[in-house]
Amino acid sequence: MRKFSLLLVSAALTGVVAAAPPAPAASAPQSLQAEANYAVASVLSREVTGLRVQINRTSDNAPVSGLFITFETGGERYELCTAYTDTNGVAECTTQIPIGVPLVAALTAGYDAVFTGTEQYAPISAHGGVGIQLI
Repeated sequence: MRKFSLLLVSAALTGVVAAAPPAPAASAPQSLQAEANYAVASVLSREVTGLRVQINRTSDNAPVSGLFITFETGGERYELCTAYTDTNGVAECTTQIPIGVPLVAALTAGYDAVFTGTEQYAPISAHGGVGIQLI
C-alpha cells in the first residue's frame, strides 16, 4: 500500500512539473492619431486629387509606415482608392470617382481615410473635406 501511495504522489508531482505555464497576456494595440487633408474633386473629369492622411503613434508622435489605408466617400461608403503609409506616415492618392458612385456622394460629404487596425495598432479614421471644381 505504501508503494502504491508513493507512486501516486510521484505521478502527481510529475504532472505538475510537466504542466505548461499560462500563456502571457496579449498587449493592447497601440493607439494612433490621424489627420486628413482637404481634397479637391472635379465635376467634369470626376477626378479627386489631394486624398491624403498623416498617421502617427499617439505615444511618441512618431510616423507609422506600412499601414493599409482605404479612402472612402463620407456618408454612404464608396471606396475611392487605397494606399500604404510611407516612412513619413503619409498615405495619399489621386483617383477617378468610380462609375456607379453617385457624384453627390463623392462631393458633398467629404471623405474618410480608414485604417482597420492590426494586432499592433488600433483602428482609426480621419475625415477630410472635398472642394468642388467645375473643370
